[in-house]
Amino acid sequence: MKRYALVLLALAAMVALAGCNQPKSGGIAVVNTARVYQESEAGKAGVKHLETLHEEMQNQLNQMQESLQKDQSDDNKRKFQEAFADYQKRMGAEQQQVISVLNENLQKVLDSYREKNGLDVIVGNDNVLSAGPSADVTGNIVAELNKLNITFKRMEAEAPAKPAEAPKQ
Repeated sequence: MKRYALVLLALAAMVALAGCNQPKSGGIAVVNTARVYQESEAGKAGVKHLETLHEEMQNQLNQMQESLQKDQSDDNKRKFQEAFADYQKRMGAEQQQVISVLNENLQKVLDSYREKNGLDVIVGNDNVLSAGPSADVTGNIVAELNKLNITFKRMEAEAPAKPAEAPKQ
């Protein structure tokens, strides 16, 4: 009987040890990305970059509009319309650049945080049906993102297209 008990004990130990070798799930964390962009220094810098550019371009448009009110020639109207279209195009491109820089850096922070903390997955809070408060790592992600030196540079304005020259005869 002792022999039988020793065999069972040995089998139980082997099963327990085999269970220790199984990969363990690191868990899931949740991040509120809207809050990351609102609270992080990079998000605030991106907004400031866009606001500054908007103010400068708006001032230029206001000056052109004053000029247009004084001289409503077709040429002035066309220039104002072109400037307004350029403003919209440039602001759209600047917004895309800010979003791209923020997303790229956030992805690096998320990947690094996930690896350092042994997590399997980090998901956005808008995709989560239920999670406890301990799953929310938004504050930690904001802190990690704030450690990066993220700056935004103005994109080069496209030079206006030059009209084609008439061929010389």
